[in-house]
Amino acid sequence: AYRARGYETQVTSDLRNAATANEAWFASQTPSAYRVAGAFITGTPPGFSKTADVTVTAATPTATTFVLTAVHAKCTTGTPVWTFTSSTGQITRNVPCT
Repeated sequence: AYRARGYETQVTSDLRNAATANEAWFASQTPSAYRVAGAFITGTPPGFSKTADVTVTAATPTATTFVLTAVHAKCTTGTPVWTFTSSTGQITRNVPCT
């Protein structure tokens, strides 16, 4: 239970950091645009640094919103997926990490 909470903290931290980096990327582009769909790795977008065992992926963005999903390699039972939605600023999870 303690490890699972630690993994969840790593994922939510990476999602918030990725969202901040994506907003910074948006502000630096002319014309403004969010990162294209695909994996976020350390340094891509600039300012993002990922945690080991966490994978963050961006869905295809719209002109004004983006969605990021993340998984932790050590949360395998039920395959929990965390999702950050820029329109709400909320992180949701489909099933608990165990």
